[in-house]
Amino acid sequence: MRLARTVLSVLVAVSMIPRSALAQASTPVAARASVDAGFRPTLLAGGAAVLVGGSGLLGVDGNVMFGGGGWIQLGESNLETGGSTTGFRLRLAYGGLVVDWLLGDRALGQVTLRALLGAGNAKVFLAAGDIEAETGADNFGVIEPEIALHRRLIGPVSGTAGVAYRVVFGLEDLTGVSESDIRGPSLRVGLALRNF
Repeated sequence: MRLARTVLSVLVAVSMIPRSALAQASTPVAARASVDAGFRPTLLAGGAAVLVGGSGLLGVDGNVMFGGGGWIQLGESNLETGGSTTGFRLRLAYGGLVVDWLLGDRALGQVTLRALLGAGNAKVFLAAGDIEAETGADNFGVIEPEIALHRRLIGPVSGTAGVAYRVVFGLEDLTGVSESDIRGPSLRVGLALRNF
């Protein structure tokens, strides 16, 4: 929980820094289009999980891009009660509108502030051997702010690394799963095609 608060505090603090304080003397050259894919190590239901996904964005001015993106969980997360595994498993997916704001160029690459605003779905399955049955599902809203670094590797290909915090709301009808099981910090590592 302390890590989650720290990550959220950093994201909020960076988002409040005036752009002029982050920019270099020269005007940054913004990407006008971007397509990226990667993976997102995160915490779900108290354990480690990995999401895969990506986004596609188009520039609307020199520093802002809009588009869409989404993430889906690889595998499942075991749900526990009182420290013991229950046999219930969680699967998660979410996506929505992505807004990407260029904060400036740094020695290591371009720094962006990104937010995903959308919806997702969580499903719970009861697994017994090779047999599994869905026991419940619910939709939820999601807001995921992120600060990221994009470093050009070769031509239009760049490496991307980011830190984010997933905030969820509206999850009500899923027995054994609360919003706190789904919200939390995550990292993002991937590749992007960007026209810098």
